Amino acid sequence: MKSLYVLRHGKSDWNTSAGSDFDRPLAARGVASAGLVGRFLASIQEIPTVVVASTAVRAAETARIAIEEGGWSSELIDEPDLYGASADRMLRAARSAPDSAERVLLVAHEPGCSELVDRMVGGCALRYPTAALARIDCPVETTSDLAFGIGALEWLVIPRTLAAFEASARGPA
Repeated sequence: MKSLYVLRHGKSDWNTSAGSDFDRPLAARGVASAGLVGRFLASIQEIPTVVVASTAVRAAETARIAIEEGGWSSELIDEPDLYGASADRMLRAARSAPDSAERVLLVAHEPGCSELVDRMVGGCALRYPTAALARIDCPVETTSDLAFGIGALEWLVIPRTLAAFEASARGPA
């Protein structure tokens, strides 16, 4: 069994002097959400074996912050082709992860994230806000065997849910 995690980058900063969409950094809210994702996966003991991230600034920052905040020792693979990628391209990126990887996290963009989840599980309509994270379990032995239509959507969480989860884990203030 392999688990594929699909993370849309955190909220980006539209009020920046970045010269292009590719260069747009995370907003403060995006930084906070990336940290929530990292701590959430660590707290439920589902640390990715491999993180494959778009090289667009906001996605690369999301991956780096999640790894740091979660204390993960995950291998990070920068994947330029994930910027603006279709579900087909995203699946190829997941398949290229080492076959030994039990948990592969893709950090990418819309509409590719929702399209990938939809096609992996055989059809569903999703609203995929920034920093949304899905886990799809696939009954395969190797990452190279990942395919559309074979996965089961185990969960989909959004930053607001992660913030509530983290607050409840801390207990009463």
